[in-house]
Parts: sequence; C-alpha cells; structure tokens
Amino acid sequence: MALVYRPAGWAQLRDERREIRAQASDRAPRSPRRTSRAMSSSEYENLIRVVRTDADARRRLVLKACFLAALAEHAPAVVKHPTREKKWRKGDLDAIAAGTLARVKNDGPRSELHCVVGVDDFNANLRYAKGSLVYLRAETKPPLRVLLYASLPPPTRAETPPPTVASGGGANDAAEREKRAAAANAAAANGVKIVDAGAATEETLALIVAALSSEPPPSTAEAGEEKIATWASSKARDALTFAHGAFWHVVHDQHVFGAAVRATGAGGGEDNDNAKGGGVSTDADPGLRVVARRGKHAFTIWHHNATPRTYLQIAIASVEWMSVFKSARFMFVFVVAVYGVWYNKFCAEDEVNGGARAATWNEIRKNTGTAGWEEFVNNSPLSALDGAIAHWGCKAGPSLAPAAVLVLMGMAASGSGFMNSIGRAAAMRMKRRSAAAAKKRA
Repeated sequence: MALVYRPAGWAQLRDERREIRAQASDRAPRSPRRTSRAMSSSEYENLIRVVRTDADARRRLVLKACFLAALAEHAPAVVKHPTREKKWRKGDLDAIAAGTLARVKNDGPRSELHCVVGVDDFNANLRYAKGSLVYLRAETKPPLRVLLYASLPPPTRAETPPPTVASGGGANDAAEREKRAAAANAAAANGVKIVDAGAATEETLALIVAALSSEPPPSTAEAGEEKIATWASSKARDALTFAHGAFWHVVHDQHVFGAAVRATGAGGGEDNDNAKGGGVSTDADPGLRVVARRGKHAFTIWHHNATPRTYLQIAIASVEWMSVFKSARFMFVFVVAVYGVWYNKFCAEDEVNGGARAATWNEIRKNTGTAGWEEFVNNSPLSALDGAIAHWGCKAGPSLAPAAVLVLMGMAASGSGFMNSIGRAAAMRMKRRSAAAAKKRA
C-alpha cells in the first residue's frame, strides 16, 4: 500500500487511516499460544500524536498517516503490540524514515521533505519552511520521535550550491569515500571521526572536522557532553554556512536515530520527483551528506535548498483557501438576499413579452413606499449605467433563480454549509436552554 500526499478530503483521510489499521493487523505476527485482542480505532489514532507543528490540519493528518503506514510496513509487531520493548537499529529507523517520505508525493517545494526518526529527543540545528514542520511522537517502547519538515529556498536565486565530488570522481564509490574520510580524520581530535564522507569535498570535510574537534568554552565544557555536542553542532553549521552559503542542516544525538533527507547532488531516482534542490540521499547516492561522530554522539550533516518558487506560487501559497471558501459561501448568501430584495422592488412583470422588465418610477414608488429613489439614482455616479443594470438585472432574475436555489440546497445539505451551521448553532442553543431548565428544576 502506498499513501501519497495530495489534496485529499477528510473522507479520503479517513479511508487511508482504515487501510493503515487493516495493514497493521494483517502484517503483525500472531502468537500461536495466545491471541491478543485487536487494537481499537481510537487506540490506533492515539498511537501517534502531534507534539509540535505549524502545518495545517490536513497536512498534519496526511504526514501522520504516512508515518504510521511506514511503521506498520517495516515494524508491524510494534504497531500490533506497542507496549513491548524493541531494540531499534539505525537501519530500521532509516527504513521507516525512507518509507514515510516515499508516501509523500512531491507537489511543490513545501513537499521536498526531510524525515528524522529517533528513540530520544535528538537535537536539530536547522531552518525550515513556514507551514511545513510536523513533530510526532509514537507511544511505543521506547517512544519514537519523528521530525518532518521542508527546506527553505536559497536566499538569492543567484546563489551557487556548495562544491561536491562528481559521481565519476568517487562520490558514489565506497572506496573513494573511505579514502577521503581517512584523509580528513588524520587531522581530527577529541574523538571526532568521519564515518561517511558522501559527496563532500576534502575542503568541506576539513571544515567539519575542525569545527567538531574544537575545544568548547570552559562554561560549556563544564555543562557536560550533551552541551558540548550542541555547541559543536552550531559551530559546524556556522562554519559551513560562512564558507559555502545556506542552508545546512545538522542533527545529532547520543542515541540511535535514522534519517531520510534530501541532499544537494543526490540523484533523481524514482522517489525524488526530479527535485531541483537535490533528491533523497541514499547509501548508494548520498549527495552532500556527511555522517560523523564525536565521542558518543553521532552527527548527520547535509546541505539542501528547496526549489525556488515563482511569485505566483508564493502568492497562491500565502492564501488561506479554507477561509476564502468559507467567506465565499457567506458572501453568496448575502448577494442572493440583496439581489432578491432589489428584484422585488425594482423589477416588474413584462405583460407583453413575458418574463421581467425594469419597473417604472411609479411602480418603484408603489413597491418601496418612498419617492426618493428617482432623485437618488439620478444623482449617483452610476446614473449613466442605471438603465442597462436595471434591464439586464431584471431579465436575468428568472433564469438565475433555479441555479441559486440549487446552490442553496447544496449548501444546506453539506456538512460545512451555511444552513447547516445555522442548524448546529440552533441545536447548541437548545441544548444549553434544556440544561439550564433541568438545573433549575433540580
């Protein structure tokens, strides 16, 4: 099963969650000695919770569903029995992170995602695109933490990416990568080691080794290894940004964690959707991604910029479309009401040709009960258009009325329509009055 990130409705998200529960139930191994009860729908919903996010509700649900589906595929026993302890390996977490990204269809820069999965609160030194961050926690044993976010586009369109070793120069050759890593490790200190050089040049590797090997200030050194690792992470990111520009991402932790990230220079591949900023980094084609260690802490360092967006894409992304659609429904009802009042006062039946026509001033005075309309219209800025507006407005009324009635009926039947909102509000008021009356009788 493959779940993709697309403009789905709430009903489709519900169906995807049902498929995830069915898959987890089918793939999980069953004990021949004991049959445990199946998890309920609410238990599956509560297995993954959102800790922090700035994304919209639909995006949160889709990414949550994608991670749960990847977890059910690569670790079905964990989904079936989340309270049983599991010893996670880096390869397992890498597979879950990659499986999550594989289910997210790349429909723009905001979907050029990175995914980090850890068994503890790992540290991340990075910048992310607004509206893309989703931080999840899986209530397993031990609990899994999942960070999903998208990169920012380059600060300027003219900015050039950092230099990388070409594929023909040993970027994808394990022996050549080990050779470059060994050359960089010769100058390392304080337990620093380059584990995987990726497509980084010798100059970039030297910057990383120098930053991670640096001696921290005395106040930081006294605070413990975790503070030292955080300081080294910031120093490495700052040094790389100063030398090669934005944007660099650094994640580190002393516990095991896995990552599926998009890196500059990584190949196109099936799941990369021709992302201009760089495809998903893999062991065979890592791109500009470096794995290093300092003492007990592992560091994953990579470079990636999102595909630059056009001004039209920026304008469209900045619009809150749900608010626009909701306002449009209310505006439609308001316009229909105003038009109905206007039609009733300023239009009359055409006895000769049938249909409707613009009313005369005598008929308008009779309909409105006032003689001030003629002077008001003649003195208005639109007096020259008054005849055309009245003629076509009255002619169109009988033709538009059936369509307006159908739209209003559809809004009344929909779960988020205007008439339904009125019904819900009336029901809540009736509920409150009933509760107050019951309390008074008691």
